Amino acid sequence: MARARRSRARVPSYIGEVDTLVGDYVAENVDGAPDDTLTGALDLVNEYLENVGVWVDLKRSTGARSYYSAGFPETLRSPLAADLAGKRGDITGVYTAEVAGSHVRAVPLERDGANVGLLGMAQPAPFAESAVELLRRLEARLESILYAPDEPTSDEPAADVTTDAVDGAAAEPISEPPAEGTQDSDEAEAEDIAGTPAEDEKQEAKRPTVERHTLRSQVKEALDREGLDGIGDALALLQTYTSSERATVVYLDDYYEESSLAHSRGVNTVFVADGAVTDAPLRSYLLQEGLGGNLIEYSGEVGDSVHAMAALGIVGSPGEDAPHYDSVTLEDRTRHPNTTIGKLFLVGGEPLDPSEADVVDSVAMQIETKLAHYHSMKRELSVSLPADQAEFLIRRPAIGHWVFDSPRQVEIALVQGGIHDFADIVQRVGDPQATIGGARHWVDRMRSLTTSHGGYFDDDAGDSATCMFGPPFYEAAAAALDSVETVADMERFMDAVPPDAGRYAYGAVMFALEAIAAAGDSDLGGEPLQISVGIEVSAVTVGNLSRGAGSLTAIGDGVSHAARLQENAGPGQVAIGPNCHAAIESYRSASLATELPFDMTAGGNVQLKGVDEPVAYYVVTARG
Repeated sequence: MARARRSRARVPSYIGEVDTLVGDYVAENVDGAPDDTLTGALDLVNEYLENVGVWVDLKRSTGARSYYSAGFPETLRSPLAADLAGKRGDITGVYTAEVAGSHVRAVPLERDGANVGLLGMAQPAPFAESAVELLRRLEARLESILYAPDEPTSDEPAADVTTDAVDGAAAEPISEPPAEGTQDSDEAEAEDIAGTPAEDEKQEAKRPTVERHTLRSQVKEALDREGLDGIGDALALLQTYTSSERATVVYLDDYYEESSLAHSRGVNTVFVADGAVTDAPLRSYLLQEGLGGNLIEYSGEVGDSVHAMAALGIVGSPGEDAPHYDSVTLEDRTRHPNTTIGKLFLVGGEPLDPSEADVVDSVAMQIETKLAHYHSMKRELSVSLPADQAEFLIRRPAIGHWVFDSPRQVEIALVQGGIHDFADIVQRVGDPQATIGGARHWVDRMRSLTTSHGGYFDDDAGDSATCMFGPPFYEAAAAALDSVETVADMERFMDAVPPDAGRYAYGAVMFALEAIAAAGDSDLGGEPLQISVGIEVSAVTVGNLSRGAGSLTAIGDGVSHAARLQENAGPGQVAIGPNCHAAIESYRSASLATELPFDMTAGGNVQLKGVDEPVAYYVVTARG
């Protein structure tokens, strides 16, 4: 029977935002003093959540101390210490209290099976249940500080340790009045430390807590790497930790709108056994036939479908008795409301105890963050590229950097398309929502047509759009990239496929003719939508002008030439420049074509930037 994940209820989007802010802050201050980073992170949470004060109690060999965010009420500190007196070390679950008019919620911090502190929040109003998840996320983000190696810096007793206040958040020695009939707190702490199990005893424990913290760090290291390989490594670590026989993650292969049918959504999968990524089960192909998208959306048990059980490898064949398995729903918490994006399965182990379940939840949240980032990148790249090329570049980040971060001089076909007479239509219709909505629909159609013809969609200005046809994207069909794994492979691939301006020009013209025909599917508030297109072949510099990751644009006279040709084209026309015309004639000869699916006729002369005399341009029309 699958375990329903206890902490996977939908939570407010601000939790994901705070999680990201703290993670970025810790990463940026990795070389700073740990105390400064900790107090700075607490202040950051306090600033973002306004009325929520945050504090940490930590016990170390050198003493016990508390850290408070700048907004933590001064009047609450002593009453809270009194309320916690004598029971800090016994807290194993969520600490909930109402102290001095404030509501307090905290979670224990554990090292080697012993409580070493608390991480908590306080505010005037009661906390929602999602507060615990926020605290667990903060614990994971601050793990390198909270669970830093505990090495005494001197032989002096803990009682002699004092801590100066830190700007913003304050760090103070924990002062608790000893409970009646108990030892002094400092003495109790010393005994706790002295009573810590020996290393060999810890290794004999069923599930040493130190392994939990090691796991979190290893998972973070795996998922921090670029690309998607880290998901398999993280899953392998989790499978080993839980002593499961197998583990699987099924996740959406793209950013899908909620309105899309689950059955039509594609999925990616990762299967793990024996601590390593392994081959998919024989019937995993069912996940690509609609089952995967349905499985992720389905709120019931996976055991309700014999096909799903077999596709995931939980059973070898329908009717076979299923071993114990645990399942976890993965969500994108950057979207509002939270959106289910995958599921994680641990198969064939013992039922998880509460501590192990918490660790699984923590790792699942880290995987969620990775998947949300993947979907964001896929969505951004797919604006300009076919989905298979976007996936290729995400999975091979080094090649992605080579493509986008290395400006290069290339000869390509540049395309400028625009809505004819758009400004006048907007005035005539008098309905901006209808006209702009029609223009957006046309731009979206241009994007999809560009990528389907092998081009790169550069940019749009509402009523116009720029596209590029040339290396490396025009050459990089998915099948051709199967053997490309490294930058060196990519360079060899490009060297083996020399630039071919004729092919680029032909592809650009075929795209333009289909775009002209497709314009009839849209209108501008009842007015017909007609476009004109200009195309020229030119040597330009292509690079990233910091419009975002995965963004390219072209710089050179060819860009303005395509725009000038578009201005000369009439409604429903494609105008090409002299270089484009010559390239197509070269393509005709090289491809042994006696005829092409379009005609090129003289259109007149046009003055182009950087050219002394007007040059001839041609109008392209489709045949038949």
